[in-house]
Amino acid sequence: MLKNILTHETCANCRICCSFVKEDAWESPVFREEEMQKIRDRGINSEKFKQFEKDGELFYVADYKFSSDTEILFCPCLDEKDGCILGEEKPFECSIWPVRIFERKNGETYLG
Repeated sequence: MLKNILTHETCANCRICCSFVKEDAWESPVFREEEMQKIRDRGINSEKFKQFEKDGELFYVADYKFSSDTEILFCPCLDEKDGCILGEEKPFECSIWPVRIFERKNGETYLG
């Protein structure tokens, strides 16, 4: 989505969308099983993720181990030199970043 505005190199060097402190780790992307298989196929250790189930479907999120509230940790799919290893196959919320879609408890959605 941002490739019309940013070069791949600029995006890879920024990394702000792929970095998290403890307080905002909840914003980490959620991966479906098919995305998780692509991650495994690219050599990323699946132990860097924790799984959870919702409505009978398995999902995965990065399993960050923060040592302090201010420590910055990166998404396991981020390569230091090349940016996101998933390229065009990244999760939807990553591909539309910095736009966010939220769902309220009543099921209503809105953009953030």
